Order: sequence, then C-alpha cells, then structure tokens
Amino acid sequence: LNEDGFSVDWGDSSDVEIFAANVTTIAHAYATEGEYVVTFSRIKDANVGIGKFNTGSAYARIIMAKYGKEINIPYSSAGFIDCKYLRYLRLSPDVVVPSVSNGFFKSCFSLKEVEYDATITALTPGMFSACYNLNFDTLNFDISTFDIPNYCFNSCFKLKLSQLPVPTEKITSIGIQAFSQCKFTKINLPNCISIGSQGFYRNYILREINAPNCKSVGSYGLNGCMILSKAVFSEDCTFGDKCFEKAWIP
Repeated sequence: LNEDGFSVDWGDSSDVEIFAANVTTIAHAYATEGEYVVTFSRIKDANVGIGKFNTGSAYARIIMAKYGKEINIPYSSAGFIDCKYLRYLRLSPDVVVPSVSNGFFKSCFSLKEVEYDATITALTPGMFSACYNLNFDTLNFDISTFDIPNYCFNSCFKLKLSQLPVPTEKITSIGIQAFSQCKFTKINLPNCISIGSQGFYRNYILREINAPNCKSVGSYGLNGCMILSKAVFSEDCTFGDKCFEKAWIP
C-alpha cells in the first residue's frame, strides 16, 4: 500500500487500518482454516499500487480479491505476479490493466477466473504466463496489434484457440515461449512471418501447424511436439537449433 488511508477487511469481522507511512508489512492470523474474501477500501484520497502484491519468493497468500471503482493501478505496477494462491479476482470496470506492465498475472498458478467487465487493450510480455487454470472466457479483449509478446501465454494449459484475443488468422509474429506448453491440436497462421525460440515448445498434442508465410522459427520452436504430423512453412524459412527435436513428422 503506497499512501495513507486504506482499510483492510480480512473477511472475518476484523477491520484493520493500514497507514503506509509507518507500515511496510501487514499480516493476519485466522482463527480457523477456510476461504476468506479480503477487501481493500480507500479511506482517504490515495491510490493503491497493486504491484505491492508482487512478493517474489515469499508469495502472496491472497485467495480472493476485490477492488473498488476508486482504486487506480499505476502503469508501473507489476500486477499480481507470483500470487500463486490467488484463485478468484474481481476488478472494477474503472480499473485499467496497464498496457506497459510485464507479467501482470504471471505465475498465478491457481487463478481460475478474473471478473472484469472492462476491456484489455494490449497484450504484454508474460502477461498470463503460468496461469495454469485460468478460464479466459470471462475476459474481454480489444487488441489492435497482432504480435503475440514473449511468454504471453506460456503454460496456459486451459487456453483454447477460440479464446485468443487475436484471431490466429491475423497473428503476424509469435514471441519467445509465447505458446510454450499450451494444448492446441491444430493452428492456422497464414499471416505469421516469425515464431520465436520455444514458441510452441512441448505442445504435446499439437498435430498440425500451417504457417505458409513464416520465414523463421527459433531454436526449440516446435521441440517436444510429439505427435506433430504436418508442418507448413515458407520455402525459404530458416529453423533454429533443435527446432523439431522430439517432434514426430512422418
């Protein structure tokens, strides 16, 4: 919390006021195990930087979170990186998800749903990396660029092609590990001109990739695509080291 004037409701009838001028760490012990809704509310004219929930190796123990319409997320915010226990998040439509922040939801391993009625207008590197359980159906996108940034959807096991914020037919480039360890079976990329290193690394159930205009695929690009049976690229496409290792193409 970055300025004076916030209360924290821990969800068990005990409200605690937090003043950032003299408090840098807050903790709370619950009487019994269970799931609690933790609510942050503004008391004075101040903002909360959600980047403070980026706790590195300590990890946040937040299970559920709700943010009101008066809360602002600074564009320098690191978001909810490493909130590995966070399972449900509700953001007010007035909250703007930063368009220049890296890894806003990165490593939210347990996150299943983000309730957010506003529109996400930009993809950023690592934005959803390692969101193993996230259901993308609840998110609204309006993306004007057609490049998939590095690590953006790395290890999004439940991501479906129909949920991508950019139609595959419009994608122009795929960054490093952008779709690594996803679970696509067939993907059509007629306008894609490059795929970064490990772009589709260990897509174990990928059977077919069609990218007739792609001129470069980075190292390990399709490494580990164990049942890949068809891959179409430009005739002058270059392939990085071990691009097709552990990939089966008849």
